[in-house]
This record gives sequence, C-alpha cells and structure tokens, in this order.
Amino acid sequence: MEIKPVSEVTKPTALTIGKFESLHIGHQKLINAVVNRGNETELASAALTFEPNPVRVLKDPAYKTVLTAAEKAAVFDKMGLRLLINMEFSKEAANMPPGEFMDIVFGRLNCRFLAVGEAFRFGGRRAGDAWTLKREGERRGAEVDVFLNVTVEGLEISTTRVRDAIGAYDFRTAEKLLGFPYFVSGEVVHGFKLGRTIGFPTINMFPPEDKLLPANGVYLTKTRLGAGYFGGVTNVGVKDMGAGAARCVETYLFDFGGDAYGQAAEVDFYVRIRDEIKFGTLDELREQIGKDAERAREMLRNTLL
Repeated sequence: MEIKPVSEVTKPTALTIGKFESLHIGHQKLINAVVNRGNETELASAALTFEPNPVRVLKDPAYKTVLTAAEKAAVFDKMGLRLLINMEFSKEAANMPPGEFMDIVFGRLNCRFLAVGEAFRFGGRRAGDAWTLKREGERRGAEVDVFLNVTVEGLEISTTRVRDAIGAYDFRTAEKLLGFPYFVSGEVVHGFKLGRTIGFPTINMFPPEDKLLPANGVYLTKTRLGAGYFGGVTNVGVKDMGAGAARCVETYLFDFGGDAYGQAAEVDFYVRIRDEIKFGTLDELREQIGKDAERAREMLRNTLL
C-alpha cells in the first residue's frame, strides 16, 4: 500500500473518507466497498483520512486515539487498500468551504466512486454532509454510495462505544465492535532486564503518546511476534528510562525463549487481571508475577482465546 499526501495523487480513485480512528466494523464496510471496486476496475482503492486527528486540533490536544497512524496504516494494508491519502488537518482546514473540499475529492483526487457513512460531515460549521457529496458526485459523473450506520446486538457501532468498552476493560465488546481484538503494536525495545533476573523475561514497548491505553494494571494478552502467537501477561504502567517517564507495555510471553529486540510486536488485550501493585522486594514481585501467569494460563486453558 502506498501512503501519499493529497498533492501527490495521480490516479483516478475509488475513495472513502473519514477519521477512521478505530477502523471498526462500520468503517470496514466502507473500505471493503472501495477495495472491491478497485479490484473490479482500474481505479485505485483509496482512503482519505486526516492527520493529526481532528479532535486533537479542535477540542483536546491530549486526546488519545484507539489506533495510531501507523496501526491504522497496517490495518488498511491488511484489508487490501492500495492508497492511503493523508490530509493535513488544521483549524483552517476545518473551516474550508464545502465546495472547496468537494473540489479536492472530485477534482484533485479524481474520485469516480465514493463510499461514505451517513454521519459524515465536512466544511465550515459542518455545513456539508454525505448527501451533499452524493448530489455533487452525481453532477460530476461520479458514483456515490451512502452507507447507513451499522449495529451489532442492537447497539450502533461507533468509535465512542469502542473507547468506552476499552475504558471499562470490556475487551470482548470492543472486539465485537472492531471485528478484531483491541491491540497495541510497536517495536520491542530494551528495558532494565529486571524480569530476566527474577525468571520472567519480558518484552517492552513504548507506544506513541497519543495511543489510547487501558488504565495501568495487569492483563491477559496474546502477542503476535515473528511467526508466533503467544499467550502472556502484560503490565501497563509508567517507566522512566532516563529520558523522562513514559507509559510502557511490558509483556511476559509464555513458552517463548527467543530474542525479540528490534522486532515488531502486536499485543491483543482480553482480560484485566488486577490493578497495579507496588512491591517492597524482588521476591514479592516474583511471587506475584508467578500468580498472575498461572491465572492467565488457566484462563487460556478454559477459553477459546
């Protein structure tokens, strides 16, 4: 998959548009529609998204996103998208006249097929909507499909519901809404190697500061690393590695004995095991990790995870 700014797009597109913060099941319907159209035609299947996340620009600079930009790109790629178009978002862009934005979509990006959700809004004061795009597309000879909101078990799917589920440690509901487990991904980096000294070697990742993480504590997880998929226990907490404190995702993998440094890892979250605890001695820490690991192994034995 290619990643380009708006200015570098040259091919006619089958396009979808949105923040796509969580890439939940509703988003996936839009993406599948443009991928299928691209496979059937010579159009480049593409998604137009906005960086940084508009919420960070317009409402809350500290806003955390379900998926980081890199994680979104990875999911788009797995779905078969050919082109990811990043549009720089600013307060000025938010106030762009609707007509100017449609000139970008149907003119600059040469969109010939557009899949958009019914709730999509654009332009100054959110004056444009999906039906505005449909009328303009028809005027310019482009096909525009407006997709109605998707529900699961009677609940309308939204990124807000995904965020609420993660905040409540309800990872099962989050997975139903997303269509995949909530995950944290990144490069495995060196830590203090404390776990190794007490018999529980761990892998460490420091996600970007804008990544939405569950509250500090210990979780049952499964980790994709290389060609393997390993059960384990993950501690989400704060570490100071000398360059300032940052939240760390630290995982003890069951039945893994290799060297993971520098590799890409993806940690899927399933169950919260306990809150974070401060230990007075290494022996207390070793004993508690052993209990956490045994509890996690028992959960894995008794479920279909």
